Amino acid sequence: MKIRHFNTFLFLALLGASASAHAAESLHFNATIPRSSFEKIKFYASNALGEDIQNFDIGKTDLNNDGLDEFITRSKNCEKTLKCRFYIFAETNDSILSLGTFEGKNLLLGNEFRHGIRNLLIFNNPSNDFDYHLYTWHPETSAYRKSGS
Repeated sequence: MKIRHFNTFLFLALLGASASAHAAESLHFNATIPRSSFEKIKFYASNALGEDIQNFDIGKTDLNNDGLDEFITRSKNCEKTLKCRFYIFAETNDSILSLGTFEGKNLLLGNEFRHGIRNLLIFNNPSNDFDYHLYTWHPETSAYRKSGS
């Protein structure tokens, strides 16, 4: 009987410990985006970043639940490198705004929000899916930055 109670206690303790982990979802980088958005991102990438848009995969997601998609790019060769560069963009009527730049092996969309904007999880370790940095929205800079900094 003591063993059964211990196993139940252990299960509940592990369940409680895992409750502090951040839930996340993958971003699909093969989404079709509107041509006008693609052209704005292409122009921004070329002029502000000195990058050719053909070198990027582009994903779209609504980070603030306003019904408008934001765009996240990554290098096409991301799976073959140790770290990838991710850019996050918002579209305005006539241009693109940068919301953040990150380096890591993978980016996942968090299920929690800060200031109404979805958190991001940036993973650096390809073999450990619990080793990540949390990035949150900071309204004073209108950009994402590492949580706690």
